[in-house]
Amino acid sequence: MKILLIMGALGGVQRHVEILAEEFLMRGHSVSLVAPRQYSGNLNIPIVRLNITHNLSHFDIINMIKVFILVYKNKYDIVHGHSSKGGAYIAFLMFFKKTKTVFSPHAFYTFDSRGRFKVKFFQIIEKLIVKCSNLLLLSSNHELRHARNFLKINQKIITIPNCLYRADNSFKNLNKSDLKKTLKIGFCGRLCYQKNPLRFINILNSLPNNFSYKAFILGTGEYLSELQTHVKKLGLENNVFFIKSNLANFFSTIDILLITSRYEGNAYLYQDSLINSTPIISTNVGGSDFYIENGYNGFIFSTNSQAIQALISIKNNRLLNVLKRNCRNIQKKYKVSDMVENHLSSYIDIL
Repeated sequence: MKILLIMGALGGVQRHVEILAEEFLMRGHSVSLVAPRQYSGNLNIPIVRLNITHNLSHFDIINMIKVFILVYKNKYDIVHGHSSKGGAYIAFLMFFKKTKTVFSPHAFYTFDSRGRFKVKFFQIIEKLIVKCSNLLLLSSNHELRHARNFLKINQKIITIPNCLYRADNSFKNLNKSDLKKTLKIGFCGRLCYQKNPLRFINILNSLPNNFSYKAFILGTGEYLSELQTHVKKLGLENNVFFIKSNLANFFSTIDILLITSRYEGNAYLYQDSLINSTPIISTNVGGSDFYIENGYNGFIFSTNSQAIQALISIKNNRLLNVLKRNCRNIQKKYKVSDMVENHLSSYIDIL
């Protein structure tokens, strides 16, 4: 097959698209990529870089035209748009009868419920993108419920979970933990409305006074200054640390990952945590239902008190070590090879 992947954003979208590109190439398919101008990856495939911004911009019209011309010249079999921007760029490709289009939002824009007019506007846009696509391919049941119940999408939808596990993966962080003194709690992600890091801080602040912990926040974003001020105001400077690190060092430092996101498509952070044998306490967002079995390798919570109770129970050495071992069993269910073959099967079905 001749496949064009459109990377409409960086971060988790970038990781996902890179995995697909590499695996498609290994299986003998012709793969090209459209990516943001700041993309610095070194995939050995043709790459067209465009000025893709996070918010709506006049560049989007220019980018749509460039993608249209690119597809017209190269006659791709499949064009797969990733993220809302990637989906928007494939909307006008419906005029190409031999080219089939696939849309993967990686968290719908309308997950963010702030602003009634804005939500209504993007609800119309996302429904239009889906209608113009041959297939809506999602990565979590959370996205599926949103598509059916909020966007009222009735056409065929396929859900394929994100996967990182390969047979040669070595699981890390398997040493038994000694929590007689301090539990090390981690937060990783952009410090923004979606990730809700303020809730992370408030959960820590509500822990019992005799609960010994250290918290490590890896990330940056528009909430950084506000969070640092809030930590000082609560007197948590000796317990909460804002760090700069790579993921390997981050996971070697923490015992437990606490995710407080308001919404997710299907964050690769869950998979990173499982590969590093780090149990997860998470809100009920996209990905949590796949990668967390409540009480087996982590906990899903709705209220802060549930998260606090989970942290208190994990302070028990035996439970933490059991959760860590169980992370391996969950991770092995989600193989890269299965994800890639399911994508290719989905492509073939619409050709």
